[in-house]
Amino acid sequence: SRAEQEMITTDRAELEAIQRIPEVSVHDPSHEGSVILFSHKNFSPEAVAANLSAQGICVRAGYHCCALGHKRIGTLKEGAIRASFGVFNSSDDVRRLCEAVSTLKQ
Repeated sequence: SRAEQEMITTDRAELEAIQRIPEVSVHDPSHEGSVILFSHKNFSPEAVAANLSAQGICVRAGYHCCALGHKRIGTLKEGAIRASFGVFNSSDDVRRLCEAVSTLKQ
């Protein structure tokens, strides 16, 4: 629906804050969907997912049933972190994710 598309567009704009975190690499940042795939230079995808989970933020880590895709984008060694947003997520959820990722410490 139009309302859903507007919400995803708004949240996607807020999600771009994750690209400004120096330790984060966003894979295919031009993708306009409600899914973002990223890596953290100091932590494995599993460590990032565990840390976020402890804060009540649900993401997926690994290969996402797509090893060839990870080979193509250069993440075959460890995989990546995938965050997906939908109609039940709010802009606050997006901000919480960005803040939590930006405060990960080694």
